[in-house]
Amino acid sequence: MRNGLPILLYHGVGPPSGRFSVSEAEFARQMDAVVASGRSAQTVGRLAEPRVRGEPMAASAVAITFDDGTADFYDRAWPVLRERGLPATLYVTSGLVGGRHEGTPMLSWQRLEELRDSGLEIGAHSHEHIALDLVPLERAARELVNSKLVLEDRLQVEISGFAYPFGYHTAAVKALAARAGYRSACAVKNALSHPYDDRFALARFMVTAVTPTARIDRLLAGRGARVAPRRELVRTRVWRLYRRARAISVPTA
Repeated sequence: MRNGLPILLYHGVGPPSGRFSVSEAEFARQMDAVVASGRSAQTVGRLAEPRVRGEPMAASAVAITFDDGTADFYDRAWPVLRERGLPATLYVTSGLVGGRHEGTPMLSWQRLEELRDSGLEIGAHSHEHIALDLVPLERAARELVNSKLVLEDRLQVEISGFAYPFGYHTAAVKALAARAGYRSACAVKNALSHPYDDRFALARFMVTAVTPTARIDRLLAGRGARVAPRRELVRTRVWRLYRRARAISVPTA
């Protein structure tokens, strides 16, 4: 294995509903590739735990994550994962449970309870699914805290992991995540993680409808994408400043 540590990010499994939904057949092939790779599949909580102690994560591991909490996870993704004995981490937008998000049905509390009882690791994905780097820190703090409290109250389990909506975060938002009691948080970056990755900005690679299984094979071999840098890239900071400028600009008549 190379130093690249794959943390795969999915959003939906099933019939095409935009580029984020992976077909059931392709998802099954990709999970077969995970099994065949010989990597140790771990939840993000277990994977990141050594970083809490200042130790490296297992370079031979792989993590499978889902964002949002769409209803298709229960019917189409979880059966495939369970059949292969693969653990996963699902990051749930607490304020959308039982409703719809951009026309897509979301998991109900009953389904989440069943998934919890089946061994799925559940994390938080904010309360209202907003970009936390574009709102005042007070609002970002409420999103981080409320999501954790709501999920813990309804599911009666500790929620120790967070995934930033859209992957967007700042140093201040990362600090808020730590203060809220999370032990890890996932970004996106479309890169491979590594044993010494920032546990409050873990790099993930987003798998979409156009990601072939051959690409997953390369990622599992520690190739096929850059390894996330230890320090934030200048272009990332520039992009964040641009997004902020757009967010606060007022259209003129």
